[in-house]
Amino acid sequence: AKSSKHLAFILHAVMKCLLKCEDSLIVVGVGSRAFLIQDDTTSELKESDGSESISTTDTTKGGGDDQDPKEIQCVAISVEKINEKNRIWCAVSRYEKSISLFCDGIFQSKRTTVKRIGSMIFAWEPIGMIVAGDMIGDVTAFPLDNPRHNGRLLLGHTASMLTDMKLHGNLLLTADRDEKVRVSSFPQTSIVKGYLLGHTAFLSSVDTVTTNADNGRRSTFCVTCGGDKTLRLWNIETCSLVATIKTEDLIPTQVAIRGDTVAVIFDQSRTIKLYSISKLEYQQSFECPTQPLCLHWWCNSKLIVLAKEPCLIQIYEQKADDRAYHSITDNRVAALDEFTKDIELPSTLLETDNNGQLKLEKLKEGRSHVAWNRVERIEKVKASRKRRRRKRRRSS
Repeated sequence: AKSSKHLAFILHAVMKCLLKCEDSLIVVGVGSRAFLIQDDTTSELKESDGSESISTTDTTKGGGDDQDPKEIQCVAISVEKINEKNRIWCAVSRYEKSISLFCDGIFQSKRTTVKRIGSMIFAWEPIGMIVAGDMIGDVTAFPLDNPRHNGRLLLGHTASMLTDMKLHGNLLLTADRDEKVRVSSFPQTSIVKGYLLGHTAFLSSVDTVTTNADNGRRSTFCVTCGGDKTLRLWNIETCSLVATIKTEDLIPTQVAIRGDTVAVIFDQSRTIKLYSISKLEYQQSFECPTQPLCLHWWCNSKLIVLAKEPCLIQIYEQKADDRAYHSITDNRVAALDEFTKDIELPSTLLETDNNGQLKLEKLKEGRSHVAWNRVERIEKVKASRKRRRRKRRRSS
């Protein structure tokens, strides 16, 4: 049996998302500092001195004393279209259990939350809001126009830590440490469309895409990856598994989809691999100079990667002559290296405890070692329920 101290280690883990893009815009979190890259400028997202912190919930702190409370856990970016003017919204969550909002690079508000936020997205229907997933599996929506609002609980994952979120049209996908993805209607999140079940370890990333078939019918798919060292392709409309591939001994930490191409990075590997969305067929791979931590498609065709120093932001573009991806330079991100030259990024986003075990790995609880969503356990529970029903009928 594991000790309660070891349990605390596992519950304190979080999958950090330190890079997000929209169109040509980039927001990146490096250590305790966040930066917005737009056009030809790089600006730091700074909170106003003496700003008011809006406490929406219990602010009890957790974690070790040696942890920097200002360390960034995740970032988010989106563009609000108002008539002919666009407003750029950024959100930054920190270890101290806070979310800071910025509009056009200017600080707007800061609120504290019950638990650390590990994933965030913006949504604009029915109103502008930041949707945040926390360490205990709750997803809460906070309106942008009311920083004193306590937020509205959208859904919960039964005390399972959320690892990633994706909003695709009117569907909200939430992945957790307990090997599943919940597909909910949005914003009516009480309507559950289904679950994506099949992973045998924690989920680390999820991304979605809508494709056009030869018959003209549009289908929505998603790709997931996790600690079981697999990539899985799902049909979201039917919540069915389409394809699975093993990634050898590498744990995939993030997937990013553009068109029919799926880009994947791995823990303890400098390799970026590309697959086709059709059956996850392997296309090509290339090496980063250092460990990639996050990746995103940028400006539609470029692949942007956050990696360890010396060059934090690396950009890759596919050449027309050989169809391979090559590193390119871009003045829009060059200034970031000067801003962050004294900051050291981690070598991995998968935290381990003092025994070298991944904190995201789920402990085997109780007498059974079979995960709650395995086919064997489900069939065993069904058989047990049938026996109980027969006994009740006989006794009556």
